[in-house]
Amino acid sequence: MRRDRYQRVLCRKCGEPFFILPLDPYPKRKVAQNKATQPAGSSPEPSASTPAVAEPVEAASEETTNAAEPQQALDAPVTRKPKRRRSKRAKRRVRRKRFRHALQKLRPHHDPDKPVITRFRVVMAIAAIVIAATVGGILRKNRIERAEQTFQVAADRGFSALDEQNYEAASREFEQALTAAAILDREDQYTRDVRQMYRESTAVSQLAQSSLYEIVGDALQRASRDDRIDLPANEWFVIQANCRSHKKDSTAFIVEYPMKFGEVLVELVIHADALRPLSLGTEPQEIIFGAQLEHLEFDNPKGPLWRLKLNAATAFLWTNYETYRAVGFEVDEYNPEDRLREILAEQSQLVGVINE
Repeated sequence: MRRDRYQRVLCRKCGEPFFILPLDPYPKRKVAQNKATQPAGSSPEPSASTPAVAEPVEAASEETTNAAEPQQALDAPVTRKPKRRRSKRAKRRVRRKRFRHALQKLRPHHDPDKPVITRFRVVMAIAAIVIAATVGGILRKNRIERAEQTFQVAADRGFSALDEQNYEAASREFEQALTAAAILDREDQYTRDVRQMYRESTAVSQLAQSSLYEIVGDALQRASRDDRIDLPANEWFVIQANCRSHKKDSTAFIVEYPMKFGEVLVELVIHADALRPLSLGTEPQEIIFGAQLEHLEFDNPKGPLWRLKLNAATAFLWTNYETYRAVGFEVDEYNPEDRLREILAEQSQLVGVINE
């Protein structure tokens, strides 16, 4: 069955392949035998010089037989054993096992005998902290220097634009200056002046195109008594009117700005901390302030009464006479300049703003 070269033969019964080693290329070992121990009647072994005649014939017949058997094995039909299919649960278990094995390889090996905190690690940690603190200090110093420069330049540009009555540019420059002031955590007299001018220039540049009466009238036309009507919140209104504290709600203020649409009355209400420095009581006091609208709501117990609520977060007291005139109010005998300047000066003192 063996040949000069190795063979891969299939089994006739099960179809499994098997490997056959080649013939031994080395000559057979000869066993030395004494003549004294050689049995009687046995023929003497042929010498190395005497050629053996019968062995080639016998080897040839053996090779012929061996050559036929592998050929028959290759020609025979191959029958493989059917593979056993794994269930989904078994496949999931195998995948989990492989995943856990891969995860264990990725995890760093921890030697319990080796200490976690060493001198080298402590030194490296301290060095990293010192480097981070140094870099952070340098960056913060540069940021503060840039913020100081930005605040001064932007504030100067804002006041210059205010003198030129370019209120949109002034609002933009003042906003940039206040952003830098927030970085500096700055709260001084000059910063308060910049903040006040930012509010007033923003209100002037984004003043509502329609009057308050027109906006409320249009909203009431599409409203029912159960409605709460949201009003445009991105437009500013500057109001000069008498204001008093609410009798029942100490946090609210009533603005005496009468509006009547047929039998429907509209009352202005505001919950603003900006009005608290005025120390308003039940007696009305004339004030000038700016604010944005919030919503209209129906007051059921009082019949056809709607309350117009102003946005308390945007309300502020007005302080500058020039920006007040830029809104469009007229100065006449009923609204004299001396009286306006007196109101604005009083409000400037309460807010803590200096108007030159």
